[in-house]
Amino acid sequence: VIERALAAVRRGEGGWIHLRGEPGIGKTRLLAEARQRARALGFGCAGGLIVDFGRGDAEEAFSSIASQLLGGADPMAARWLPTELLPALCDVAGAILSEVDRRSYQATSDEIRSQRRGRALGALLGHRANMAAWVVTLEDLQWGRPEQRALLAALVDASSGARALIITTSR
Repeated sequence: VIERALAAVRRGEGGWIHLRGEPGIGKTRLLAEARQRARALGFGCAGGLIVDFGRGDAEEAFSSIASQLLGGADPMAARWLPTELLPALCDVAGAILSEVDRRSYQATSDEIRSQRRGRALGALLGHRANMAAWVVTLEDLQWGRPEQRALLAALVDASSGARALIITTSR
């Protein structure tokens, strides 16, 4: 399944694979193998792990993915992204905003910020997938909250028809 999905991504037919199973069955090992094969084919790889045992760390999974997709670039330098989404991309990536940008961003409603975060993350994946094929992995969705599901939906939407494969796991 992974080999066929990687071949499809090379043809520009992105998608999403979800692996579900009991702890210890080999989901993480399968993700590692998929990333190794993707790298051997010249794909970029990004990944995150949702570990939220009540501490709010689930956000770190998407910050990790965004940072890896940015490849160390400053999110505010993403000139290909609509200006209103730049603070949202910084938010997702865990980057620091200027005081003016932070106040303006925080003045928007939670719903609009959530939508913009999803749009920014999806646009980032789409932008990177225009340059090279990508595999994005996200482990342990069972710990995710609605905000993380919205970000995942944005990644999945962006992967459709792009050179990007999303692989997720859950129990």
